[in-house]
Amino acid sequence: MGLLISDLNIQLGTQVVGFRKNALEALKQYPWEGNFPQFTHVLRNLILFSHGAYISAEEVNGALAREREQTQSTLTYALSLNGTLDEITDRITLSDLRNTER
Repeated sequence: MGLLISDLNIQLGTQVVGFRKNALEALKQYPWEGNFPQFTHVLRNLILFSHGAYISAEEVNGALAREREQTQSTLTYALSLNGTLDEITDRITLSDLRNTER
């Protein structure tokens, strides 16, 4: 992971050294459905918005919460396309209404 952090530091003009131990544990426990691209996206954001040389557990937990929310809203749009056009439109409209209530 050190090589990836170094590469992102160069790309982003940052100087993050690594993670605090409890922060790294939180990353290891997350179910990375998107595998490497998803992990890289989260790591990029963590490095970009980090408040110090070492990324804290609070920063990781916040980033993972945002990732869960984004993943959930993506899954919400995986609607069935079975049925008439009116039925599909109704499902999409209901889904949009639910998402705007959040």
